[in-house]
Amino acid sequence: MDNPGQWSALDAFIRQDDYLSEHRGEIAERFGAVNPWYSNVDLRILQDIHFGRGGQSHPLQLNLDILNFMNLLSSGWGVRKVASAQATSPLELVRFDPDGEPVFNFTGPSETYIDDPGIYSRWRIQLGAKYILN
Repeated sequence: MDNPGQWSALDAFIRQDDYLSEHRGEIAERFGAVNPWYSNVDLRILQDIHFGRGGQSHPLQLNLDILNFMNLLSSGWGVRKVASAQATSPLELVRFDPDGEPVFNFTGPSETYIDDPGIYSRWRIQLGAKYILN
């Protein structure tokens, strides 16, 4: 690396990641670094409504599902973390020096993982109805 600031940025990037700091100077194993653990809590409310004539009941079952319920309570809960695209390839080959050694620039981010903007990081609600024939 040409710039000393590049080394300090790369060092900070390695130090902030548990896998990279534990395996500093090694070749990363295939699937060695994985996305952080996450958890979702889903909530389901069911209600049976019975109606009918002549002793024959036909239940109607209504349901309300809240997926990723904890994210409904707080926007910081239930959010998945994923590795950013820049974190998976943080070095860029610039050139080769006169001795044939590669020279790289650090182009990665300051953190490995970012919040997943996908639908599974947000709470969702779904309604359902089921009519049961006996």
